[in-house]
Amino acid sequence: MSMNNLTVKNDIDLGIVTYEPFPIGMAATNRFISYSKEICKKYKKVKVYIAKPTEIDNDISNFESEGSYNDIKFKYVHNKTVWIKGQSKLKKIIIILNGIYLLFVNLKKDRPKSIILVSNNLLLMISMWLASKLYKFNYFLEKSEYPIPEQLNKNYYYQKFYFLRYRLFDGTLVMTKELQKFFNNIGQKNQFHLPMSVDFIKFSNLEKTSSNKYFAYCGGGNYERDGLFNIVKAFIRISDKYPNYELIIIGPINNNNGYFKKIQTEISEKSTKQIKFIGKVSSAKVPQWIVNAECLIMTPQKDFTSGGFPTKLGEYLSTGNPVICTNVSEIPYYLDKSSAILIDPKDDLLIYNAIEFVINNPIECKSIGIMGQKVVQNNFEVKKYIDSLIKYLKL
Repeated sequence: MSMNNLTVKNDIDLGIVTYEPFPIGMAATNRFISYSKEICKKYKKVKVYIAKPTEIDNDISNFESEGSYNDIKFKYVHNKTVWIKGQSKLKKIIIILNGIYLLFVNLKKDRPKSIILVSNNLLLMISMWLASKLYKFNYFLEKSEYPIPEQLNKNYYYQKFYFLRYRLFDGTLVMTKELQKFFNNIGQKNQFHLPMSVDFIKFSNLEKTSSNKYFAYCGGGNYERDGLFNIVKAFIRISDKYPNYELIIIGPINNNNGYFKKIQTEISEKSTKQIKFIGKVSSAKVPQWIVNAECLIMTPQKDFTSGGFPTKLGEYLSTGNPVICTNVSEIPYYLDKSSAILIDPKDDLLIYNAIEFVINNPIECKSIGIMGQKVVQNNFEVKKYIDSLIKYLKL
């Protein structure tokens, strides 16, 4: 076999390089799983390369370092998933650098046609750019939010230098129209708009299994971004008038976080029993929790760092339950009063009124929930975009 034949052999069509956990993770992991599954259905081979251990020794969700999930191959390049706490800085640096070396080893062996980087880490960006030149693969970046906000406030020349990193890529997958504009303005003009994507089936095929009446908030721990304090204040008022309803808060808890302590103090001072933190729930169990709710709620008080429509809101809507949310970012572009209970990002009184509306108008809210579900079907099912995405990625 000639050297030329060796260089064009591709064992993998699409590789995804990331520091995110796999297959159990948060929004970033769920997003690339959603489109990777559909790419696999088109007889393309997809492999995820996790460039460092992601699990903490007392909180492990991913145990296997190599395998297949929904036909997506995956490999923790260190052959282990657990990051040992308390290691020295030198040891951590060695692990990171060894991860880069092991990525090169794996990419040389698999020869993917294209790579998507799901990370904003500069070392990883540059390293994979060098690998793309060495192993001749197409190099793409996935962005679901703006660059680190503090970088946007630096002086003009610093920004120019910082944004040069986005010229390393052959193209960028962006989640929102706002991000499209942003990356176009900094010189990355080859973009593919892949809207927030939801695995619609895992929500729509479930039926309610609980008769408990509760409103639910589900998040990854960023309570402040989603306006949870205002939600709690509103629900404390609701609980006095409607004691049969609970507020269930799903997601990891950081007891040292000042915002969380503020919420706990508010609940304690008002002696409210109807607000419950249930902590972290496995991603396999989250759909049933939110399907069982009477209504789902998130009330961010300002625009999202994604510049658009959050994945969590898409998952809320997929259940067919009514959703209360604030009309920030691109949310009003997709939703109106027929498909969600939209409120201005002002104070807890508006949230209180919205919750009371849901309690007192079940028939109307059921219709709103169904219309919200249709918004997801019409706009955020990834299979609608998959043929164009495969072409864009040159697979």
